[in-house]
Amino acid sequence: MTSVDILLATFNGAAHLPAQLESIAAQSVEDWRLIARDDGSSDATPDILNGFAEQFPDRVSIIGNSGEKLGACGNFAALLNASEAPCFLFCDQDDVWLPNKVEKMIAALHDAETRAGNATPVMVQSDLTVVDEALAPLHKSFWAMHRVADVSPQLLMIQNQTPGCAIMGNAALRSLARPIPAGAHIHDWWVALVAAQFGEVVSIPEQLTLYRQHQKNEIGAQRWSASGLAGRLFREGGGAVSRGRRLIANTQAQARLFVETYGDRLDPETKALFSEYAALAERSFFVRKSFFFRRNLWPDYWLRGAAMWWFT
Repeated sequence: MTSVDILLATFNGAAHLPAQLESIAAQSVEDWRLIARDDGSSDATPDILNGFAEQFPDRVSIIGNSGEKLGACGNFAALLNASEAPCFLFCDQDDVWLPNKVEKMIAALHDAETRAGNATPVMVQSDLTVVDEALAPLHKSFWAMHRVADVSPQLLMIQNQTPGCAIMGNAALRSLARPIPAGAHIHDWWVALVAAQFGEVVSIPEQLTLYRQHQKNEIGAQRWSASGLAGRLFREGGGAVSRGRRLIANTQAQARLFVETYGDRLDPETKALFSEYAALAERSFFVRKSFFFRRNLWPDYWLRGAAMWWFT
């Protein structure tokens, strides 16, 4: 069995996919298996995947989609279901991995398992360098740009930390997190919630991925600053407001689903917190607006907290 499964979800990614595949082939750790699933691309993405599989026939497995489009979360959920290696990495189609990424993340994961035991769900997350479409640096550190800080398992309920392309999980985490339910907001957030509530989250303060930004990013990196937020509101107007409200609604739905899935494993206080947040939309204005203060659940950066308070 290979040491790590690299789970690659693709959709119309022909423009940048070759660079990502080249960076996987160049990893210092060679004991990897790439599991890929295309979500119905209309460009050359399937041909590129098939060509890579021909180049590495023993290390590449392509899952057929039977014409079914699952979306980003569903695509990664299907890939996680197919994973069997001792650890796994989520992989986006448009980034570039530094050659020592897999090696360093495996080392950090093994250290955590040695300390906590391999039955403990472990997630390792690393920093990223934010780059433009041509891989020119935009910001040295995604964590600094996005004001990522160590957050409590409770705060992770409302604030995701690190893109899925920068996390690795062990077999215990995979076993507990899957199947990722269809109602989950996004795959990486769900996996992070499971790790934070029932295991360990380990951070590597090194930039191991070139996080490419372009017009077709599913989520992307957005600078958290007053000027940046004002600029988005100016450019997008009501669209930005609707997106903010939709995000809050999605996180509340995810909290409800998390309780439904793991309620018998959660301690009573955490279960009550998730349940209250999930039901906020049905509560009065005062109850909604006081939630973050009553629960001492304020995001690490004041502007992020103010935005969430406004849209809740």
